[in-house]
Amino acid sequence: DMSPQDMRPQDMSPPDMGHMGIPGLVEGCCGPADWIEGSIGYEGDQDWYAYAHPCPGQDCMVRIRYEVEGGPVDPFWQIFRGDALWYDTVLPAEELPEQPPRQGSFGGLAAQDQCFYAFQGHRGGRDAPFFYALRIRDLLPQVDWAPGQRYRFCVEKIADGCAAPPCALAPNGECDTP
Repeated sequence: DMSPQDMRPQDMSPPDMGHMGIPGLVEGCCGPADWIEGSIGYEGDQDWYAYAHPCPGQDCMVRIRYEVEGGPVDPFWQIFRGDALWYDTVLPAEELPEQPPRQGSFGGLAAQDQCFYAFQGHRGGRDAPFFYALRIRDLLPQVDWAPGQRYRFCVEKIADGCAAPPCALAPNGECDTP
């Protein structure tokens, strides 16, 4: 978390990925100890979580399981690759006076699931993994925060390769969104 003094609306860039991370990507299942928890606890709060490419040099399918408590915060979740937006938006987001609680997943292997994968061409530096980052914040412009409105999530690798559907295999053999 950034402190309120460090937070400026125009400064929404991801932090240095070399200094953070989810302590171990779970392949294929999210057990009770694998969930990361947090909340949007003050005005302008945004939480960043990084995870290493789960299958370096290859495509693989990934899923985020999530649970969000109801409350005033309008949760807005995005995935970045380096400093560029990769997936926008993980959870459907809209401005409401009170959000209902919800749980679900982003990504999967069924045709109706969102195509969510780690790309074979995303490579880290020498002897360093490539990091993706999940940013969680309140949907703007209405500013809400609630330390007691918790969220939790788990990131899991669910399959090797590119599953089509929900994804598409490009003519060059790379995985892509349809």
